[in-house]
Amino acid sequence: MSSPSLPVAAGPASLPLRAWRAVEDTLAAGAARYERRLMLPRLLHLWPGELESAPEPEMTRLILARLRRALRREWSRARARHWAYDVHRHIALAQAWRAESARWRGLQMHAPKS
Repeated sequence: MSSPSLPVAAGPASLPLRAWRAVEDTLAAGAARYERRLMLPRLLHLWPGELESAPEPEMTRLILARLRRALRREWSRARARHWAYDVHRHIALAQAWRAESARWRGLQMHAPKS
C-alpha cells in the first residue's frame, strides 16, 4: 500500500514546498540516469584510467571522498556568492553523490561478513 501524498496548496505559501519537491525530483532523476564512466571524469577532473585504478569497494569509497570535497567547495562558493559558482555543477555533483552512495550501500550489503 502506498503512502498518501501531501496535498500541495496553491499560492505563495506553498512555493518553498513545491521548489523543494522540484529539486528532489531533479536529484532523484539524475541519480537514476547516472553513468559513472561518462559523468565522473568531467565532474571530478579524472584522468582516463583513474576509474579503474582501484578495486571495488575501494574505488567507490575514493569517489565518495572526492565528491564530498567537490560538494563542499561548491557549497562554499554558493554561500560566498562567488562568481565561479555553478548551480548546474552543484546539481550534477549532488546527483553523482546520491548514485555513488546507493552503490556504496549495495556493496556493503553484499560484502562478505568477517
